[in-house]
Amino acid sequence: MEKITQCILRLDTLKFLISVAWEGKLISNKQYENIALKFEEIGRMFGGWKKGVFQKKTPVN
Repeated sequence: MEKITQCILRLDTLKFLISVAWEGKLISNKQYENIALKFEEIGRMFGGWKKGVFQKKTPVN
């Protein structure tokens, strides 16, 4: 689970850096939109994997 958490933190860092680039007019609105959609999808995937790993470690009574 530690690796998934690291991936989520790095994705959050990338999201921040992309927003800074957009605010600084280094990337267009369209580029920002495309990247944001991809990051959202990746975030959902990471969240699902983290949830799946957590559920496997939790015993069912």
